[in-house]
Amino acid sequence: MKPWQKSVLGVVLILLIAYGSFSAYMGSLNPRDWTSAPAAAPSGGGTPPAQVLQNFQVELRDYGKNSLDATASLTDATNFALNWFGSRGGGYILLGSAAAATSTVEITPQDYGVIYAAVEPQSGQAYYVDAPTTKANNPRVQSWDYFDIDGDGYKEFVFKFSVANLEKPIGSNAVVYIYPYFIEYSAPRITTPGDITGIGTALNTTYIQWYLDFSASKKGVAVTKVEIEFNSTDQSLVTLSNVNIPGIGFKTGDTFTPFRGSSTYTYTYTISPNLNTADYLTLNTNQLNKFEFTTKLDCTFSANLNLTATINIYTLDQTGTPAALITSTINLSEA
Repeated sequence: MKPWQKSVLGVVLILLIAYGSFSAYMGSLNPRDWTSAPAAAPSGGGTPPAQVLQNFQVELRDYGKNSLDATASLTDATNFALNWFGSRGGGYILLGSAAAATSTVEITPQDYGVIYAAVEPQSGQAYYVDAPTTKANNPRVQSWDYFDIDGDGYKEFVFKFSVANLEKPIGSNAVVYIYPYFIEYSAPRITTPGDITGIGTALNTTYIQWYLDFSASKKGVAVTKVEIEFNSTDQSLVTLSNVNIPGIGFKTGDTFTPFRGSSTYTYTYTISPNLNTADYLTLNTNQLNKFEFTTKLDCTFSANLNLTATINIYTLDQTGTPAALITSTINLSEA
């Protein structure tokens, strides 16, 4: 073998050895896997290739933000609580609490490069967790769910957080931030419009202009259900044509569920049973403080008929507990 051939062979062997060693460290022979986060944790239904082949510690820091007020900051253990969990052995185990806005946890190969941040408002603090904004502003948040991860009987927003491919400074732990976002809760007020008279006995289209507003800006409320109720069981007198639900749009009467009571007829539109999928009405700065629930009715009244129409708006507070019913009633009369 010629000298130059020996030199080339030596370089090739060195490169092959380096490639094999680095592939073993990264957990894959495919270079594309070296820079991509794992597709799912073991609990996600699959078994992704392990990208963490040894235990290491990571320093996790959090910094709370108000989605409606960029100048405001929220503090862990004062405004909210954030705890870190790992999915190991078919369940979730607590890795650390970020009560001081910093938590050092140990990552193991069982974590597959993914841990979970459980976020909830601190007791007595009127803040919703803004999950969509949290995901949008945290590149390492892959998804979120809403369930009782710690078994305390209360659901938390749980964010699936990647700790793969972290830069590890020599002599210290890797440091990574999470920024949970929140919306300040406030119960809105409802404005009752005037009674509607002179409907007549012919088919008449009538609009009831109910609306909500907040006492201050930078507030929000989670709406879960809307009802329109009449104090008559005779469905032929009034047909619910549509209702405007802010954040959702105009919903036709046939999308509401009807229920005939002993003395009332009620139409119900259910949005969500919990905070995760509720309809959030939020008032930002310089936004019109008017959330219209305009209701369109087609009336066919008999002479001298009088009815009442009631709107019931169901909401949840920051803990997911039903808040006081928002309700308003007006009179509808033929004459």
